[in-house]
Amino acid sequence: AACKSNPGMPCAAGVVSCASGLTACVDGAALDAGAACGSNQVCNGAGACIGCAAGTSCATNPGAPCLTGVLACDTGAPACLPAGFADPGLSCGTNQVCTGDGGCIGCQADAGCQPGTNPCVRGAVACTSGAPVCQALGPAVDGTTCGASASCLQGSCQPSAVVNTVVNLSQTSLVTGRACADAPSYAVTALTATTATLSTAPGACLAAGDEVLLLSEQGASGAVANVGAYELLPVAAVSGTTVTFGAAKTRSYGASAGSDTGLGTGAGQQRVALVRVPHYGDLTVGTAGSLTVDPWNGQTGGVLALRAATLQIDGTITVKSKGYREGHYSVDGTCSTSVQTEQGESISGFGTQSLAANSGGSGGIGPGSTSFNANTPMNPSAGHSKPGQAGANGNGRTLGAPGVVYGSPDGGLLTLGSGVAGNLTCVGGGAGPALATGPTTSFAGGVIYLAASSLTVSSTGRIVADAAPSPRDGAPSAGSIMLRGQALSLGTNRVTAVGATAVAGSAATAALVNKGSDGYVWIFYSVTQSGTTTPAAFVEKTAAP
Repeated sequence: AACKSNPGMPCAAGVVSCASGLTACVDGAALDAGAACGSNQVCNGAGACIGCAAGTSCATNPGAPCLTGVLACDTGAPACLPAGFADPGLSCGTNQVCTGDGGCIGCQADAGCQPGTNPCVRGAVACTSGAPVCQALGPAVDGTTCGASASCLQGSCQPSAVVNTVVNLSQTSLVTGRACADAPSYAVTALTATTATLSTAPGACLAAGDEVLLLSEQGASGAVANVGAYELLPVAAVSGTTVTFGAAKTRSYGASAGSDTGLGTGAGQQRVALVRVPHYGDLTVGTAGSLTVDPWNGQTGGVLALRAATLQIDGTITVKSKGYREGHYSVDGTCSTSVQTEQGESISGFGTQSLAANSGGSGGIGPGSTSFNANTPMNPSAGHSKPGQAGANGNGRTLGAPGVVYGSPDGGLLTLGSGVAGNLTCVGGGAGPALATGPTTSFAGGVIYLAASSLTVSSTGRIVADAAPSPRDGAPSAGSIMLRGQALSLGTNRVTAVGATAVAGSAATAALVNKGSDGYVWIFYSVTQSGTTTPAAFVEKTAAP
């Protein structure tokens, strides 16, 4: 008969035995393997009770680690058996991951890769999905080769170029196949937060994806609050004379602070320009090469702006004599009498017949009746970063005031250099005196804006916004230079915005010295910067130059 007090309980059946002459419960046959014999315990089929927590996770199953394991005890011993698929992306070896369906494949996480077809977007392999996926991380390093004669710039592939002749970017393109000039400039007649209306339609010369420099180049008398204001904006669309920006502008360009009114091409209106900023891959200006632009013409001009991945300057980038113009001369064929001459042009407009300074433009020379044959006055000079200097040798005439300071020491404004007043001349004069007519010439410096990840000026290279002397006794002021990039190597005084020194127009002024104001140089960099400039630059290290 069965009993339950045998020594082998619970993994051996008990039976009643009388063999000893007494009734005793002794071990009989062992219970089946897997029979429970306690909490998390089972019989092993040989009469022993062993630990085995059925249903708990384990990792020694066949197919691990890409198949999950569960502990089974029905054989009387712990056995790790496959239970399901491991999560995709789980490591299953060096540079290997689980697929999510039990497989294990090769996948090197964070390895470099090319997402899509744009060679200027860098990527890295991600393995979290259980398969190699190339995910975009951002723009490739500027200067990365992306094709024949092309390099990456801000995530797009741009043509590279080498300049070995004089190239006017207002009239010519460095890009093969481009029918328009690289850097056309347009007069703006109206602005909203996201649009500019131009005086002429740019046609195919400006397109979505282009970058433009919006700049207030000139105001009017008593209305110069926004002159020099600028910003760079992406072009989203062009339709007729309307340019739509890809981002809202942030500054004001009108006749008064906070205003965009009064823009146009008529008398007394604010001159605001929209300048296309060409993009290049690797741009080299060779020793015989020079980049320049059209001079200021009273509406636009005098501004050279470009962006490149790398910019190597062995030649010249120049806006010398591209800024504001000089005033009209007094003309008298007998070299004896003269009328009041015009002020030099400046931020407040073209000069008038006045002794007062016209902002940075020097005041004109007063009328007189003393012969100026070989005895012309020395003009007061133009101002910009500093005041102009007083004139000399009035020769019976009142000399105007020197030009005053304007612009921004810290780069908040981009401003052209100013012209000097008209002087006196006998050339081309009949019965006089009379004020000369017709266009006048720019001798003041213009504006340069260069942005490049790497910008190097060699011992033969120059970046120039100098002024040139007026032909007779006049010293206009220099313009402005802004340089932005990660690594800038500028050499020793190879970057200059130097005011002109007047050239004597007669023997009477041969020993006199009069100098126009220097302009401004600003340097913004993120990694390294070296070199010196004339005048000394405002330098700032910034995370996003």
